[in-house]
Amino acid sequence: MNGYWLTFARSARKELEALPASVVARVFPRIEALADTPRPVGSHKLRGEKNLWRIRVGEYRVIHSVDDRVALSTLRQSGSGARRIANAVMPMTRKIRELIRDLEAAGFVDRGGKGDHRNFTHPKVAKPVTISGKPGDDAKHYQEKAVRVAIEESKR
Repeated sequence: MNGYWLTFARSARKELEALPASVVARVFPRIEALADTPRPVGSHKLRGEKNLWRIRVGEYRVIHSVDDRVALSTLRQSGSGARRIANAVMPMTRKIRELIRDLEAAGFVDRGGKGDHRNFTHPKVAKPVTISGKPGDDAKHYQEKAVRVAIEESKR
């Protein structure tokens, strides 16, 4: 028997319906499990929020709130600015270690750098790719783009 009621914010429902079927097949069972265990192993409380939690499902985050007074778990996601309720599921940013792994798999060589900076070169790519940050840090969108462009250029 379920211990918590599971409800969806309207925006969360729309976001879930817009996802590809393969993603929904992976994410939805984890969402349904929140009714039995609203704070599963591996879930994290969001800083600065009273009762918002997140779980990771592959490359997606599921943000939900838990109200123990009425045994209610609501699927939602904190948005930008005033943390308004927006979408249910959002793609995870990749980690620096994942970008490095992609570069090395494509034949790039780490030529070192200062501090947390690494310079990767490839014989077919004119300009080196510089990646900054610790391996566990989230990659910035421009870093992901630089790696994607460099790998595409190396395949030509």
